[in-house]
Amino acid sequence: MLAEIFTHCVDPTTPLDQVESGEWAISRVCRKWRGVAIARPYLWSHFVFPVAGPEKALRRLERISKIKLERTNNTAPLFVRFRNQGSRGAGILGMLLACSAQWREITFDDERDVFRFLKHGLRAAFPQLRKLELDSSDPLLHGEDESTRFDMITSLPALTDVSMNLHYQSLPPQLHLPWSQLRCCVLRDFKMSDVLRIISLLPLAASVSAMDLEPGSRPATTIESRIGALELHGFILDSINFLDMLRAPSLKKLVLSRAYCYNKTGQLALFLGRSGCTLEHLRIESGSNFSILEILRLTGMKGVVRLDLDYITYLRNVLELLDRGDSSLVPNLRTLVWRKRPDFDEQEMVIMGLLSHRNPSVRRLPFARGSFLKRFLVDWMLLFWRNRRNTSVTCK
Repeated sequence: MLAEIFTHCVDPTTPLDQVESGEWAISRVCRKWRGVAIARPYLWSHFVFPVAGPEKALRRLERISKIKLERTNNTAPLFVRFRNQGSRGAGILGMLLACSAQWREITFDDERDVFRFLKHGLRAAFPQLRKLELDSSDPLLHGEDESTRFDMITSLPALTDVSMNLHYQSLPPQLHLPWSQLRCCVLRDFKMSDVLRIISLLPLAASVSAMDLEPGSRPATTIESRIGALELHGFILDSINFLDMLRAPSLKKLVLSRAYCYNKTGQLALFLGRSGCTLEHLRIESGSNFSILEILRLTGMKGVVRLDLDYITYLRNVLELLDRGDSSLVPNLRTLVWRKRPDFDEQEMVIMGLLSHRNPSVRRLPFARGSFLKRFLVDWMLLFWRNRRNTSVTCK
């Protein structure tokens, strides 16, 4: 029981050099606590390296890392965040790579560390590694012969989540990750052609989040993907034409954030029609100048169960739609979420609008922040509504 309590008292994000807190502090309270803490390998399995400092600090990190690795007893999965250690951190990384069979999650944000990881993967496996995060401002395989194949497919048999930021560098064609087994893929500052290639390799129902992509040449044919969720953040759709190049018949969730589309719903309509998918979850966030009612009239929207909106105009349009009893556009809608953090005036507008509509479809309306009076008004208001369609409205 004491060991379980200790597990919940340790912050896994604490940097490695803060030996006065977390598991170190627990192990210094008394002899009994020390014995319990040292015998609990999972307490020592998180390695968060601070940004590289002086040589003396680096030697200290090596000693701390060695102690923690010994206390994991070669059994606990390792969660490692390696931050900008550069060439001087080669010794520490080598120590951790010797325990690569224990790795569960790893984060790199220095291209030299990434390269060492990839080189190690050519001759050793990471059988437990499930999550991989890479951030590299320089080419991943800079200086390597393109004929050298970096095949990580067999080295990463358990990998399911990948997050990569390439700062608009090209993804090396000789680098082969196990894309076909991933469940979640986050791609930031990528070239559009690389994202399309990755999406085409992902398995059925995988989730993809693409952020701030760089436009590129249009592929010769439309890319087909089996992904189940797609999030696009920071897009100018008319200039990038990302959706024009994609067909996703299995898509169930679509998120558009900061996605400016001067053709309004034109590209979205073509994409949904070409894909033949039926969305269940649609989320539109800040900066997306769409007409929500036009979107709801598109083919593929009849199955929407959850609708996440940002602008108050969107929310009021949908509530008016429900108030009129026109459920033909959203016959299956069960959850309506307003994600914008509302100020007092906007909350008042929503409350008064709901009071005037007396919407019978709304079941609950929890506000994320607000005074006791506003929460009381909302609760009082809901007493007068009936649960005809069991739809909920949430402000987050």
